[in-house]
Amino acid sequence: MKTNSMVILFLTLMINQVDAGYPDGTVVFSYKNGLVGRIAKRITGGDQYTHVGVVINNKVYESDWPRTKATPVNQYGKRRTTNDYYVPLTPYSGQEVQNMRAYADSQIGTPYRLRNYFHPNTKKTNGTWCSPFVGRILNRSGRFNLSEQNYHEPQNIKNNLHGYGFSRRVVK
Repeated sequence: MKTNSMVILFLTLMINQVDAGYPDGTVVFSYKNGLVGRIAKRITGGDQYTHVGVVINNKVYESDWPRTKATPVNQYGKRRTTNDYYVPLTPYSGQEVQNMRAYADSQIGTPYRLRNYFHPNTKKTNGTWCSPFVGRILNRSGRFNLSEQNYHEPQNIKNNLHGYGFSRRVVK
């Protein structure tokens, strides 16, 4: 009888956690399946993830073709994509969220460009791709100190999250 109560309590807690959504600062790593995923995986040297975004105010901010955008969380999750959500264990303060959102909102509409990915020593373009966009947002919180090399690819951001207290939730 006691075991059944524990199982029910555990399941209730898990359901409530899923229903709670994703807090601000949750980092969303994606692997695109199909042709786009295979090409991205080849370009990145076989990394696990091919895309990254960040949740702020129930929107996933991302830089994807053709421009940066914010998509409501409940509409995010493209076809043929697997997403892993890395949730911050310590909630962001209102000021940290405001700093991240102000930067992210200012970048909406920025062109998606991979030129500096392939040729990092060339003149910087006015475009960006997913990893630098998310890296700069995280840096605006004041919690992170990621350099350009830390956010060159999604995998690099993921590898740097471990020191900042994040918990992984896998959603298929």
